Parts: sequence; C-alpha cells; structure tokens
Amino acid sequence: MEDKMATTFVGLALADGMFSETATATRRPLTVEEAKNLVEGGVESCCNPSHRTTLDALQQKFGIVVPIPEKAPFVKLTSGDCLIVLSARFPRRLNEGETWNADDVAKAEFKFGLWEIN
Repeated sequence: MEDKMATTFVGLALADGMFSETATATRRPLTVEEAKNLVEGGVESCCNPSHRTTLDALQQKFGIVVPIPEKAPFVKLTSGDCLIVLSARFPRRLNEGETWNADDVAKAEFKFGLWEIN
C-alpha cells in the first residue's frame, strides 16, 4: 500500500471533524508575507465557495489569491499535512447576496496561522 503524500491545505477556519481520531497538531502564527508565500507555493483549498466575498477581501487587502473550489470539499487531515488558516473578522455581518465594501475590507481584522498535523 502506498503512503499518502502530505498536503498543504488553505482555509478560512478549521473544524474538529477535519482531524483523524489520533491526530494532534501544533500551530504557529504567520505574517502576511509568510501566508502569501505559502499559498503561492501551491495549496489545496478547503474553502467553501459561499465565502467568495471573504476570499475577495483577502485578495484586495493583501494580494493573497486563494483558489475557490466548485463545491465545499470534505477534508480529513492526517500526519504530515498542514493547514494554513486565514481567519477574518469583519465589522458587521453580511446579508444574503451582499458583498463587503471598501470600508468593511479596510476595517477587517485578519489573523494567519499554520497548523501542522502530527
């Protein structure tokens, strides 16, 4: 049986269900440049396409271009995998069909982290 190659994923959040039963992880913060370089180095997106407006804001504010899959993927993180989390906090919630305006993007707070799965 062939071993699975480690994968670097990118997403806006993580959930407990993404981890295998025995997985543990370590996290370290990333600078904007580190996050951008890692994403540009090749990643598999685990972003939900419904979050396009947030991904657009990341691109507008930092130049980070995250691939958007056609449908939300199901991800199971295993040993050796990494997950780049690009967390966003906006000053307000969007209504259905609404997009972030320039003021929202300017006021948004972002935190970036790299989760390494052990």
